Amino acid sequence: MPVQIPLEVSRVDNRLTVAGDLGLSSYLRLLAAIHQATDTQGYADLILDFSPCTAAFSASMLAVCSQIMLLRARGIDVSISLPVKDQLRKLFHNCNWANLLDPSAYDPSNYRGYSHVPATRFTSPPEQNSAVQRYHQCCYGLTKWNGQARHCGNRMVVGRDYR
Repeated sequence: MPVQIPLEVSRVDNRLTVAGDLGLSSYLRLLAAIHQATDTQGYADLILDFSPCTAAFSASMLAVCSQIMLLRARGIDVSISLPVKDQLRKLFHNCNWANLLDPSAYDPSNYRGYSHVPATRFTSPPEQNSAVQRYHQCCYGLTKWNGQARHCGNRMVVGRDYR
């Protein structure tokens, strides 16, 4: 199992630097630093520098994305610097985190894998329905016939019985 690199969040004026692994045990430090910079210090623009970030996980990143979208709705401008680590930078694009964090700089993800759907923002029931349909298509896309049985995720489906 890989060694987790502790998260360090540092702030100089309106620039927050995120170094290390951003996971469930550490993302609250980043949210606290964002709150400190915007609500306590009163910055109307924020720069999130993920360049030294070594890992990021979906649950923590979605919490950060939600907070940033809320700040943007309040009129606070947020820009990001993507991770230097190539694989992680691609993950930011493919998962759509880059677009959710900084839509003026990064286009929505066009990643269409068979087992992954990029993070999606919706603001109305029709948009939510469209998002759910994309998730369903992804799940159904996992279903592949293998003789009499087919595999869907981690379940084997034979006829209509789950085993």
